[in-house]
Amino acid sequence: MSKESVSGNRSTIYMGYEIKEIRFLPMSKKIFPNYADVSIFLRETLPNRGGIYYYLRQKMNCPPNTLVLFQYNGQLIGSAVSLLRTDLDEPLVFDDGFEYWGSYSFAVNSIQTFKKPIDLDDYIDINPNFRGFSRAPQIVPMEYFSQIIDWIKSGKPIKSDAPVVLPEEVTENEVVFLKEGAKKSITVNAYERNSQAREKCISNYKKKNNGIIKCEICGFNFGEIYGEQFSDKIHVHHLLELSAIGEEYKVDPINDLLPICPNCHLIAHSRTPAYTPDEIKGMLKKD
Repeated sequence: MSKESVSGNRSTIYMGYEIKEIRFLPMSKKIFPNYADVSIFLRETLPNRGGIYYYLRQKMNCPPNTLVLFQYNGQLIGSAVSLLRTDLDEPLVFDDGFEYWGSYSFAVNSIQTFKKPIDLDDYIDINPNFRGFSRAPQIVPMEYFSQIIDWIKSGKPIKSDAPVVLPEEVTENEVVFLKEGAKKSITVNAYERNSQAREKCISNYKKKNNGIIKCEICGFNFGEIYGEQFSDKIHVHHLLELSAIGEEYKVDPINDLLPICPNCHLIAHSRTPAYTPDEIKGMLKKD
């Protein structure tokens, strides 16, 4: 992986995230033949599928809360905050013949495209020591953070107005693109990660708990803490790993899904494969 010189371990707050590193992420012209394709991907596809971006063999080895600048055809055209990278032991292989070895999770509310892309000359104005864009991810010195943000703001970047959707809760009519770009796709009924399955799961556990919906791991109840108007708030966790699901799989809302709170959901996905509910229950500290 090529890199610019890195200056210290400084971090700074941006869009509510403590940014620890900056990276350029090249987007392949094999996947995106033209700017229109990559623009649609950043403005619509990526936000609508919960910020999940599938990668091929080469990957960014960066910490959570990395500011990623999407690089295409010698320009920086957009940005997002990377929260998590998920690696697979075995690749996902689809009919296009490409092997996908994992994915990045970007914060949906941070995804934006630039009205005014940053080209090579523009970036050299920011960093006179820069030698050129590469086809490999590049580390950017944090000392140039403020200049980069000033440039982005001067061009009034376009933020997606897509609602925040969990990667596991894609709505029934959305399409999940399982490619690094936006060409090959399968519809969500291959994995049935849709609102109907979610509602059936919640309804089932509500009946079990006398009309109350709570975290089935730690017992957290939104209504008790935040008020009755939030009593139905909950995350729905998929117990089966994405890499283990075949294209003909149809979800069982009763046996495959589990209502859990955001805290337990974060812990579950803190490793691959995810921690099981029983493992997380074993971590809970007793009073």
